[in-house]
Amino acid sequence: MKLAEALSVRADLQNMTLKELFDKVDFDSLIPYLKSYGKRYANTIYSFREAYDILRNMKPSADFEGEAMVRWSGEAYGNNQWIGVFHLDGDIWENALAKRIVIGENVNLTMEEIAAKCLWEITFYGFSPNEITKTFDEMHGAEKRNRFDILLDRLEESEWRHQVPSKYRSKHDGMRFISGEWSGRDLYRKGLNRPKRMREHRQETRKKYLKSMSRRENNILDLMEGNSTFVRRDLDFILEVKYGMRYDYRSVTGPRDSVSDTMESVEKRPTETNMEADHDKRLDYILDSITKYQSLDLTQYDNAVVGIFYSPEYPVGHLALSGFWTEIRNFFGYEDIRTGTVCDTGCGREIRAVLLLNKMQ
Repeated sequence: MKLAEALSVRADLQNMTLKELFDKVDFDSLIPYLKSYGKRYANTIYSFREAYDILRNMKPSADFEGEAMVRWSGEAYGNNQWIGVFHLDGDIWENALAKRIVIGENVNLTMEEIAAKCLWEITFYGFSPNEITKTFDEMHGAEKRNRFDILLDRLEESEWRHQVPSKYRSKHDGMRFISGEWSGRDLYRKGLNRPKRMREHRQETRKKYLKSMSRRENNILDLMEGNSTFVRRDLDFILEVKYGMRYDYRSVTGPRDSVSDTMESVEKRPTETNMEADHDKRLDYILDSITKYQSLDLTQYDNAVVGIFYSPEYPVGHLALSGFWTEIRNFFGYEDIRTGTVCDTGCGREIRAVLLLNKMQ
């Protein structure tokens, strides 16, 4: 980047907040930079897009002041230094959006690359409203939803009770704890005799199996919750597939606290008239997430299951849904594609989607 261009970017960013930066830069211009961070991000570009649109629809905290510094880091690594974003982590998004962007010395980046770095930082180390709830739930223990969770818990209870000395273990509010002093366990394991090593190997193999089966069972349960058009017998095959992958999507079509722009007006709920519209912007958003903002290798799979979750207050139109299913079938091209809807009161005005890609035995 030329010095004149860098100075121009620096001048444009002077006193600009993160919210103003995001409003100024189109998401598609960030994609090359996001992909450059690693191959594993190629299939998660859609999640960056969802986060970006949520952030652009948010209002920054009115009375919050702070700075987000974009500067060189890693001085101790010599030539392996990098440009990082600092002070966007560990804060809620409304506060982060209110922070002023400060560009450090010798930082010659385009406005798009700076926005991409800020987005990467805030999505991995910031806290969205959904992530705060999820983190709180995880701190208080995961719900045991199925028989595999129960079997796994019993196995871990047995390990904790019979393989950890009593002085190193404790239990509070039903949760098991192991003292940090038990860090010598790895050294202890090296001295295990062959039968005990085999026992630990069997236990680890069993836990891996139960965790895998629990994820599969939970995928089925998720598609069966609420008022679902899916039938259990049509989903049981998921427990027997060779391997599979799950992707979760959400539409972002407007501010979080307003009526979706898929509706005819702010005051009106869906009517029979707009239920027959050919398109629903929420479904179009999900379709773009799957077909445009991912780099899926569809040859790895031969089956797809797609579920659309919506609120009864904001239903999905019949014609729009039919068109969506047609686009999905054309995109994947598998002979076996199973689709359905789930009416869930917890969805709000937006819709969610779950995609299961499976390789059959």
